Amino acid sequence: MANLASVTKTVLQGKDLNETTLPVDDIQRFDRPEKLISSAYDKSSRYFDFAQSIEELTSDSQYGVFNAQLDKTVVWKAATKRFLLGDYGNGTPDFVDYNGFFIERHSGLTTYIKQDVYPVLNEAYERSSWYRAIQ
Repeated sequence: MANLASVTKTVLQGKDLNETTLPVDDIQRFDRPEKLISSAYDKSSRYFDFAQSIEELTSDSQYGVFNAQLDKTVVWKAATKRFLLGDYGNGTPDFVDYNGFFIERHSGLTTYIKQDVYPVLNEAYERSSWYRAIQ
């Protein structure tokens, strides 16, 4: 992970993963925010595909360097095509009852993207060794 952190820091060039720099609604998410019970937080996603997040912030050549290291770091990955999608018995996805989603991007790692609605999580993320390593 140290090599991936080093490459990530280099390609990000000081850019931060937050809702201002990234289109969070367009990045593959890996949670079901609508199922949150707490009213303290908006129902926004918290976990996103790491590679797609980096791709949004970097040039094609920078992303190529990053992705080469990611391939060395993540030695195996797999995902289903969908997460918690039931169906109505005819193959039509049931989004309402399960609040599932399709998995279109999957790099093998997820990341947190800072959002104003999650100030406590933002602070915790900024204290993490990963965040400090990529800044």
